[in-house]
Amino acid sequence: MRKKLILALLFLTSLIFPSPIYAATRTVCATGCQYSSIAGAITASAQDDTISVSEGAYNGFILGKKVTITAANFDAADPTKNTTNINGQVIIDTGGSWAWDQGPIVRGFHINAVGPVNLKSPATIEYNYITGGGDHVSISGSGGIIRGNRIQNAGDDNIDIDNQSKNLLIENNYLLNAGEEGIEMRQQPSTMSQRIDVIVRGNRIEGNPSDGFQIMDYGNFSNRRYIFDRNLFINNSKGGIAIMPSNITKEDLSGAAMPEPMYVVNNTFVGNYAGIAGGANAVVINNIFSGQTGFDLKNVNGKSEIKYNLFLATPKLQGTNNLNQATTFTGNPLLTSNYTLSQGSPAIDIGIATYQYSYVYDGSGGGTAQTFTDYVINLAAGQYNGLAPDLGIGEYGGVSGKTGDVNSDGQVNIYDLSMVVANFNKTPITNAKTDVNRDGVVNLADIRLIITNILN
Repeated sequence: MRKKLILALLFLTSLIFPSPIYAATRTVCATGCQYSSIAGAITASAQDDTISVSEGAYNGFILGKKVTITAANFDAADPTKNTTNINGQVIIDTGGSWAWDQGPIVRGFHINAVGPVNLKSPATIEYNYITGGGDHVSISGSGGIIRGNRIQNAGDDNIDIDNQSKNLLIENNYLLNAGEEGIEMRQQPSTMSQRIDVIVRGNRIEGNPSDGFQIMDYGNFSNRRYIFDRNLFINNSKGGIAIMPSNITKEDLSGAAMPEPMYVVNNTFVGNYAGIAGGANAVVINNIFSGQTGFDLKNVNGKSEIKYNLFLATPKLQGTNNLNQATTFTGNPLLTSNYTLSQGSPAIDIGIATYQYSYVYDGSGGGTAQTFTDYVINLAAGQYNGLAPDLGIGEYGGVSGKTGDVNSDGQVNIYDLSMVVANFNKTPITNAKTDVNRDGVVNLADIRLIITNILN
């Protein structure tokens, strides 16, 4: 029976994602490999090839093909320990038509240059240590995935986004000590036929002399949605999240009334000058605000909703803010040195598990004028402990539910797999439970993870 199950699961996976027949692995090292330079391996490669690079120092490169370039060995938990060095710019400019999460991959290097990474086409940049000068990761007119990197000491911004035109996932990075913002987003009036997402999830954004995340509103209503999920904003000299009017980049914390939806869920704001400044269509739920020296919230108004948040003391407010008094809590959150909750924290079991929000998009930024209804948060019982979710970046004691138990029946089985397959390639928020590994999309990685847990 077990053998038949294994064969059935493998067959199902092969139908969904057949492997490229002609994909090859090409090796790069100083001596004894197929190639001595990354550029040479790129020239020889075909679409979907993998280029494996051994320890050493290499020049930068321009990547114009859909291939994976990976260090043979790297430290995903601490990219500062990566020993395969790229001393020069990495430029992604493929002109390809693939989806935002299906582009080329650059993984596991120490990349050091002035303007070290430049995405002109969608790509995945993951588990790298990125240093040098200027903007460290520039995303121009594209999208992609920026995951698991240590990005620090930029001359300007650690991540700089312009004319974003496809979904963008910024996840599990440590963004430290930029010259200006941790992340800067210029919301130019690009025309988009469908709504696109900017998903900022699980990052630690720390010690920046301006904002953790700055949005320049440009005075338009673009077809974008912002999602901030389980980030730690700590000791930024201005705002954790701050919105500036028009194209003004010099932060004054005026808090612009940006009409695009902005969902701020289960984040922790500690020791910044300001927590959140601006937003006329924001939903701010399940967050912790502790020790801001200026204010916690400013001008989060319009149609915004602010509920189920914990403040260290009486909320520090400026301007007008749509604070729901009945679900606003105060008290010392009792954070650990890692900014998670300790025993007895008033942030335990007081959040909300499911919340829907609707807004009207007028079509002025492309696409069809319509009313969107989103799940801002949609957690099953197995995805949190106790009677209700905790506030802030993580559950006290961790989550005991089994990985891949999508339907929360206490087992990982074929029913969970069928739910993931049914939601394949769907948006990461409306199908959050089937995004098993929380990488922002329901994809092959989720299917493999469930199959592994079924077989174990």
